[in-house]
Order: sequence, then C-alpha cells, then structure tokens
Amino acid sequence: SRRLVLNLGRGAVVGGAASNLLDRLRHGAVVDYAVIRRGDGGIAFNLADLAVVSGILLMLGWVVTYILTTPRPA
Repeated sequence: SRRLVLNLGRGAVVGGAASNLLDRLRHGAVVDYAVIRRGDGGIAFNLADLAVVSGILLMLGWVVTYILTTPRPA
C-alpha cells in the first residue's frame, strides 16, 4: 500500500537519528566512517546519515505521489 513507503521513510529517519544520538552519547560526536574525496574537498558520512536522507526522500516522494493521485473535489 502507499502507507508502506511512508512508514519505511519514517522508520529510516527515526532509526538514523537514534543511531546518531547513540554515537553522540557514546563518543561525544557522530562517527563518520565513509569518505568520498573529490579534489581538495569531499564529504564524510555514515549509514545513519544515509538512512535519514533516504527516509526524507521517501516521505517527500510519498507526499508528492499523494498530492498528484488524490482526487480533488469539483
């Protein structure tokens, strides 16, 4: 159902946020272990960050799909 995507997004955001919070409580900071370098710069992230961003994108996609497919009163 359409709610499955929404619930997966919610779970990913809550799970990623909880994981980052646990890192902060244990280590005093979020531990980033994946690094993508490009030239002089780059980005560092972890799976929790990826889960939060993916969850937000899933929920945003759900909202857009809901708006586009829901019949409107005449």
